[in-house]
Amino acid sequence: MARKRRQTTAQQLVNRISKLLDAMAEVARGAKARADAGDTKGAVKILLDVERRLYEVTELLNAVSLL
Repeated sequence: MARKRRQTTAQQLVNRISKLLDAMAEVARGAKARADAGDTKGAVKILLDVERRLYEVTELLNAVSLL
């Protein structure tokens, strides 16, 4: 039973990580579009939104690796 619970939890964490990475990729594409349009400062400002998500992904990855 505990093994099944660990597998379910790991799957949920992997799914959450995947969703966060997808969202981060969207933000990065938006920042690239701004940079390509010549708004480098705006692009950097947008990319700063990724920092919090990157931290969350790192923490979730640490958690799933302990299972």
